[in-house]
Amino acid sequence: GNHNCGHYEDVGVRCFSTGPSCTNGDVRLWSAYNTPPNEGVIQVCISGTWYAICHYYYSCYIAKTVCVQLGYPGAVTLRSNAGFYYGYSYYNDNYRYNCYSSSYTSLSQCYKYYYYYCGAYNDALGVVCYDPSAGDSCESGEVRLVDGKTDDEGRVEYCYDGAWAPVCSLNSYTASLMCQKLGYTQFTWGTIYDDQRFGDSNIQSNFNYVYCNSGHTDLDDCYVYNKGSGCYISTSTCGTEYGLRCYNPGECTDGEVRLADGDIIQEGRPEVCINGVWGSICQWSWSTTDGYVFCNSLGYDGPNPWTYYYAYYGSGYGPVVWSSVHCSGWEQNIHECSKSIYPSFTCYSSYVAGVLCKEGCEDGDVRLVGGDYTNEGTVEVCYDDLWGLVGDTGWNDGDAKVVCSQLGHADGIALPMH
Repeated sequence: GNHNCGHYEDVGVRCFSTGPSCTNGDVRLWSAYNTPPNEGVIQVCISGTWYAICHYYYSCYIAKTVCVQLGYPGAVTLRSNAGFYYGYSYYNDNYRYNCYSSSYTSLSQCYKYYYYYCGAYNDALGVVCYDPSAGDSCESGEVRLVDGKTDDEGRVEYCYDGAWAPVCSLNSYTASLMCQKLGYTQFTWGTIYDDQRFGDSNIQSNFNYVYCNSGHTDLDDCYVYNKGSGCYISTSTCGTEYGLRCYNPGECTDGEVRLADGDIIQEGRPEVCINGVWGSICQWSWSTTDGYVFCNSLGYDGPNPWTYYYAYYGSGYGPVVWSSVHCSGWEQNIHECSKSIYPSFTCYSSYVAGVLCKEGCEDGDVRLVGGDYTNEGTVEVCYDDLWGLVGDTGWNDGDAKVVCSQLGHADGIALPMH
């Protein structure tokens, strides 16, 4: 029927049991409304009765402590004046709690202080605990590569609490164990990509990343890190979603070296064959001396090669296998130089070294190569310490005679060959 009552005039009732309603030290979250079970006014059991605790002078550690005691992995936030928020209008405990560590697992580990002015219902402290709401799309700890052009590559996704999530950070030890978990057991080294070439999932997750070090031999033994501070857990997207490529061996012979993706044969990305896979060299500490020894490995003995950085000749397909290469200059092969070997470092593919080798010739020198005899072949001219070809436009008998004369063939006939 009709009435003139407002909700400020609502009535309520509180029932009392004849015995203790709880066990001393227990905690629970209370709400008068249909809120999720992971949030509410924090209540602690004192002498068999539930009491709210004071919201004065609290630290964020109390939030994590209460949530962990209730079986949640952590807290999202605390709420002061929670009596208004959750419809609480009962007694408060005239005590406040100070928790000094994020490692506490029970409110009983915290310090309790009497505080006379904390008695009104609006002085109650509330909390929202993190509820992962575990999914069932995958088995926690699994790894997959998504949106790559081949099965060997893609955006890394890790199964956390039964749901797939992108990886927000990745080091070489972790990448190696991920490749191992994916079945790449003959060659576990991988290439890490931070340029998001495999796209973004934009998945919001509490999962941050897996961290492995040299002491780990299985991904399941590594550390899993969540997002948030020492007190609170947060759910968000990654700033960078990392990618990974794994490899199967057998494409080269161990110890071989080469230059890849240069416009001329004397330049390119230095690559070495490790365990049957071509790999590149990180640019960190890459110097002219290092370039000289690498070039010498290929038979180029000219001084002062040009060194390049930031994947000048492209990032290539293989992993970054060496970093911090240091040569003294006397070495006959780049393998003799000191270096850091994967996975003891993390170097992204956008930071690989390059080199332009020089040859032991002087500007204006000429030579013949590729002929059946010493007096015939393709003409090459030395320019800027490099042997190069001569274009055949306008090439005639007179030009050929000059070349032959320079090479000491003064007699006979010089034939231009195109």
